[in-house]
Formats: sequence, C-alpha cells, structure tokens
Amino acid sequence: MTCITNIYKKEYSEIEGIQTHKNIYYNLVKTVSDNLTYFGIEIILKSDVNVPEKVLFDGISESEIYVRNIIKFLYENSIKPDVSLEIISDLVSAIEYIS
Repeated sequence: MTCITNIYKKEYSEIEGIQTHKNIYYNLVKTVSDNLTYFGIEIILKSDVNVPEKVLFDGISESEIYVRNIIKFLYENSIKPDVSLEIISDLVSAIEYIS
C-alpha cells in the first residue's frame, strides 16, 4: 500500500514576460509492503500552460525523518522535477558517506 502526503507547496505568481503562474508540490511517499515500511519523494510541477511534470523517487529510506529532511532541502531551494534526480542522488550519497 502506498500513501502520498503533501509536505510543502511552493507557489509562483505570474510575472508578465518573465514567468507563468505555477505550483510545485513536494510530497512524502510512504510504502508499506509486508513488514517493511519505506519512504520516498514525489515532486509535481503544475502550471497553467502545460501538463503537470511529475517525478517519483520510491524507496529512498526506511527513515521518515531522513526523507522529510531531503524534502525540506528541495523545497527551500526550489528544486524542480527536471533536476531533482541528480540533487537527490547527491544528497543521499553525501549523507551515506558521512554516516
């Protein structure tokens, strides 16, 4: 069973000639399989112009706090779905290296 919970929403207003109105949703993905619970991240970019852009990184860690910290970093730095794979990979690698 998978449950997706929105943690943060970043809203950008339309600035004529510069940017369109859009929202980015940073979601926590909780998956329960048998006796194992693990967490991932979903990022959705919705704008008035196109179909939503969405990425899902399932099964990052068994630690909810760890994944929530990554989501917070992504939100605070306005990371969009198109560059999120590299950033999440770097964060996970760096934290595993430190541990």
